[in-house]
Amino acid sequence: MTKDSKTRIIGAIIGDVVGSTFEFVNKIPAKFKLFRNACSFTDDTVLTVAIADALLHNRTFADAICDWGERYTYAGFGGSFREWKKRRKKDPNATNNSKGNGCGMRVSPVGFWAKSIDEAMSLAKESAIITHNSPEGIAGAQAIATAVFMAKEQRGKEEIKQFVEKTFGYDLDLSYEEIWSKVNEYDNVNKLRREREWAENTCPVAIIAFLNSNSYEETIRTAISYGGDVDTIACMAGGIAAAYYGVPQDIIDGVAPYLPQDIIDVVNEFDGLTLVNRNTPSQIDRWVKKGHVLVYGSGKDFAGKTKSGSLLRNNEPVGYIANRRFGSKHQLEGLAGNSYAIPTVGVTLEEIGKGVERFTAFVNEHPDLVFLVTNIGCSPKAGFTPAEIAPLFSCIADNANVMLPKEFRDMIEKC
Repeated sequence: MTKDSKTRIIGAIIGDVVGSTFEFVNKIPAKFKLFRNACSFTDDTVLTVAIADALLHNRTFADAICDWGERYTYAGFGGSFREWKKRRKKDPNATNNSKGNGCGMRVSPVGFWAKSIDEAMSLAKESAIITHNSPEGIAGAQAIATAVFMAKEQRGKEEIKQFVEKTFGYDLDLSYEEIWSKVNEYDNVNKLRREREWAENTCPVAIIAFLNSNSYEETIRTAISYGGDVDTIACMAGGIAAAYYGVPQDIIDGVAPYLPQDIIDVVNEFDGLTLVNRNTPSQIDRWVKKGHVLVYGSGKDFAGKTKSGSLLRNNEPVGYIANRRFGSKHQLEGLAGNSYAIPTVGVTLEEIGKGVERFTAFVNEHPDLVFLVTNIGCSPKAGFTPAEIAPLFSCIADNANVMLPKEFRDMIEKC
């Protein structure tokens, strides 16, 4: 397809989400569904949005990166990044000298924003030195940013290849076996694992994935096939491929259910899209932030532990996430921390309905909160079906601050 000027950083984000379940997996399937229940956004998406936010709203890269890193603490940030955030609270000018690929994973907005290669190089360096103030880190950011810029300008692949090789000294003729060795294999004695995530070993692989493919989707699949830190490699490759090929609309629509609305809002503004997500994701760990409330089913007769009446994460009980991530206090009903319990275990459907009515009143009293409703009442302990539970939420299904499981929405639409 021809390049669509409205598909920009969403291409990088899709690569992150699709690759999220294959990170350091020893055997990548030859064929796989792009979007699966286990998919989730990671720190790659969060910081890509941070860079876009900084460019859009004239913020410093450091402020935006720190802000978005604080919003989504559980998005998968490494120890080095977390330490940088701590140090920055005492010293606003604190930097890290990391050689990692975090500089490249977040830089695609720079390539789309820049009006020249020189500007792309300058902005990429500025965005990198905050946490990756090393020659390898800066080069990784600049290589990805300039590849995105040149792809956006529809420069030929050979021109892009020659520029990257000459400017950054990358070998873009690596074989599959050579790539696999760089991003997967390591010697426990002589080679540290973190080398598999270094910019110098992964940024070239992302560019090679683009060069060796003929479409956006093929680029993502190729990047993942190399293994290693695939969410980051696919994120970087996805940004370049989106600039060159555009992104099919069905793939754009497919990623929206995996993204919180504040992330979507920045993507919409940067890319000129109109995406909306009203569905509770199957993977919710990374969504923990101020203002997000997890809604789950609880047990009527409990002693110290909540009996989960909800399902999440491939039909596993949601109790662990409610307790450890959203601050549940094993409550029978109501709000505690960032979680809200509705009794569903050991009660009748009529009683669940009354609990949902009380929850509805609470929702209407708190328009400032976003409620992530899980598949309450549908665990084996509760014993009800989505067809029985979903209609109970019909009166708030259109509330902008209520997210429902897709099965519930589908059922409500049929009613």
